[in-house]
Amino acid sequence: MNHPRPIPAIINATTVGKPTIRIDLLVEPSLLDYCRQLLAEGHHPETIIHVYRGETLCFVPARLEVFANLTTTEGDHTIRFRRHYAP
Repeated sequence: MNHPRPIPAIINATTVGKPTIRIDLLVEPSLLDYCRQLLAEGHHPETIIHVYRGETLCFVPARLEVFANLTTTEGDHTIRFRRHYAP
């Protein structure tokens, strides 16, 4: 999957014995698609993902496989996370 511009990601050594990645979130491309791409490229599913916008932590840090297995559904004023099913 090709994205128009990459999400800046900093791969850190470890957090409590697990590899971590810090992702500085931009509006595009989608974080969840990007996490699926990281898995497809061979990153370990147990890698802990820290998602930031600037200096603000956007989500509770979670395993890469958790973010990769989600998709979103948008309503009028809400965004809901749902399980992602591969096409």
